[in-house]
Amino acid sequence: MIWKLDRLGRSIQGLIELAADLSARKVDFRSL
Repeated sequence: MIWKLDRLGRSIQGLIELAADLSARKVDFRSL
């Protein structure tokens, strides 16, 4: 669980790449 997106990725591009990598590994990303 991640509280803030700024803790997950340093840049928008990095966040997009991480989301794509997680998706390829069948990991869902959800915002609450």
